[in-house]
Amino acid sequence: MADLRRKPSQEPCVPTLILDTCVVTALPWNSTVWELFRAVRAAGTGRIAISEMVLIELLAQRGREYSSALDKATAAHQALWKLQFVGMDATHVWPAVYSPEDSLQKWEDIYRQTMEVLPLTREAAVEGLRREAHRLRPARASGKTATGSRDAAIWMTVLEQAKVDPTCPVYFVSSNVNDFGPNGKLYPDMANEVNVAGVSVEYLTNLDEALSRISRREDLAHDDKGLAGRVTAATTTQALWSFIVESMEGQQVAGAVVDFDDEDPFVEWESAWFEYQVRMMEVASWSDEASYVVGTADGPGSPVRTLAATVSILVGGEARRWTRRMGTGDLEPVAFAIDLRLLFGPGSISVASASEPRSFTAAEGDAATAMAVRLCEGHGYSVPQLLQHQEEL
Repeated sequence: MADLRRKPSQEPCVPTLILDTCVVTALPWNSTVWELFRAVRAAGTGRIAISEMVLIELLAQRGREYSSALDKATAAHQALWKLQFVGMDATHVWPAVYSPEDSLQKWEDIYRQTMEVLPLTREAAVEGLRREAHRLRPARASGKTATGSRDAAIWMTVLEQAKVDPTCPVYFVSSNVNDFGPNGKLYPDMANEVNVAGVSVEYLTNLDEALSRISRREDLAHDDKGLAGRVTAATTTQALWSFIVESMEGQQVAGAVVDFDDEDPFVEWESAWFEYQVRMMEVASWSDEASYVVGTADGPGSPVRTLAATVSILVGGEARRWTRRMGTGDLEPVAFAIDLRLLFGPGSISVASASEPRSFTAAEGDAATAMAVRLCEGHGYSVPQLLQHQEEL
């Protein structure tokens, strides 16, 4: 078996939380816990991890759940369509939803970006099968057969990780009390494995309790000077510009055509502009502020503070409209807003999530109009009411 023990020259250990499938399955895609996971990973003073076996189980569960819902929705849609007084096929009006493959890819991206995936070694897989055959914990008898080879493989991955550095704490988090132990205590034979191996593995059944061992979330005032300084810093503007350009340049986007002949220059919203070219962007506001402190006073290194906020960005650029008769047309000025969830670590900025392009809110109207004026003025668009709007602004 490969020697997994930590070498003296390696970095000091940090506490590791290893999550079971049942714990992660309970988290919706928009849970704030994912943000905390990202903060822990960015801070480097703790680790959130899952076994590769858990990743396989998670994707299988998500796939079954999505495919079942999609099959039911498709059948209902087709049944409803048959009652309509039209002779055409129903597929062209079917709602634009993710394919099962795209949905799974979204979930896998979330898992891999927020948690470390611990490889399923051959030894762990074989031992899992052996324990099921012999009805050894966490595998067990089930009638005339046995079950639990995957649970056993997950448990072996936990022990392997703990053996990397026996002095480094490992927390195994699972609400599967039937297989691992009730009342927050491992079954005696599994607890004995930990003692014999001379490692530190603590079994917890509650994720919040586990996270409290290595981190905490704190409320943050909107006018916090540290957050305001990070949001408005030149390095943040540069990072936001790079993200917007990399994710939208040349792509199909939704947005409003800039038209100063209308009372509202953003009335006409199109869901599909083509070949988008980003010309300008600016921060409009931020909200949902939070602070994450990762690490403890008695842990390795000093606690690391990560700030988080949802930052609303105004984006102006040019794109081509598509029509059935003409195909793509000339470039037109197009603008929209987008909300980015940002994490500000010590010397780092990361985008935790991004919304789809949206229309401007009433509060963003003046700033959006001023940006649209600059967009038109700087790129040669003839705007009849341009001077009037400049005076008003």
